[in-house]
Formats: sequence, structure tokens, C-alpha cells
Amino acid sequence: MESHNILEYGEFISSVRQNRDSKFGFLLGAGTSLSSGVQSASDCIWDWKREIYCRYNESHRINFPDARSKFAKTQIQKWLDAQGGYPTLGAEDEYVFYAEKAHPIASDRVRYFNSLIHDKVPYVGYRLLCLLNKYSIVESVWTTNFDGMTERAAHQMNITPKVITLDRLTAQQTWQHALLPRKQPWPSTCQS
Repeated sequence: MESHNILEYGEFISSVRQNRDSKFGFLLGAGTSLSSGVQSASDCIWDWKREIYCRYNESHRINFPDARSKFAKTQIQKWLDAQGGYPTLGAEDEYVFYAEKAHPIASDRVRYFNSLIHDKVPYVGYRLLCLLNKYSIVESVWTTNFDGMTERAAHQMNITPKVITLDRLTAQQTWQHALLPRKQPWPSTCQS
């Protein structure tokens, strides 16, 4: 059985050349959209921590206009730890916990995330994926990202993507729609 290694850029290009007649799918994960100016999950967590901190310490809001400075992080985390009931720094559940604590109403969380992406433009990597699709090299893109950069890039390049999300389909339906052979030349973008 062939082992799967992380390829250097040149090795990756060489492999694609050797497999020109193959179709590829890409898995895009956390951090993919940083180059497009989309805030990282870590930055979101600190925004939410700051929001919670300032909710109970309103006079400090002006002291911490940006929760990403080392000083602000230290002060905010000390306060959260002293309160009790908050996840420890780096805990696995920080993201979900702080998102829900900072914005308890689901529609407010949606608005928060929309505010992060509304004016962002897909960076060159997304456009390259679309170009590879036009040359029938990339057939699908899988992502856990909520930002829609893949779809935006596709639309900018006059490609109509088929977006499959788990909130609309069961997991089995998602896999069937994305992986079964098809005659349409559209790429799939699957989000969890």
C-alpha cells in the first residue's frame, strides 16, 4: 500500500502533470481564507472573549479596542479564569462556547459571521482552483469554511458551482451528490 506524504510544491506539480487525465478534489480547511482577509477562528474567539469581558466591564471597552494584543489577551483571560465557568485557554470547546456566549441568539451569530466576510474578495488560490476546474483537473472542493470564498471565486470566473451543505442534506445524500459519477461539468463545493 502506498503511503501518503505531504508533498512539496514541486512534487505536487509533478504529480498533477503525471495524472493529467485524473480528476482531483481539494480539501480546504481552517486558515485557507486568511489570504483573502477573512478572520481566523482564533481571532473570532478573542473577539468573543472581549465582547463578554466588556459586557461586564463596560469601562474597559475603550482599553481593549482590539482583543488581539498580548496585553488585552492576558487581561481578558485572567478575568475569564477568575469568573469560573469559562473554558480554559486553548480548550477544545472554546470556539463553540464563546460564540454562543457572546451571541446567544443564532441569528446574531449569523450576522457576526456575515460581517466578517461581506466585503472580502477571494485571493488568487481560489481563482487558481477555478482555473483548474475549467481545464477539468479539479472537480470538487470540500471545506469546513463558512466564508463562501470558493463559491465567490467560481462566480467571478463564470462557473456555477453546486454547493452541497450538511444543513440541507443528510450526510449520506451529501456523499451521494458529491461522489457519484455525473454528466454535468460543474464542480462541487461541499461544506460541513
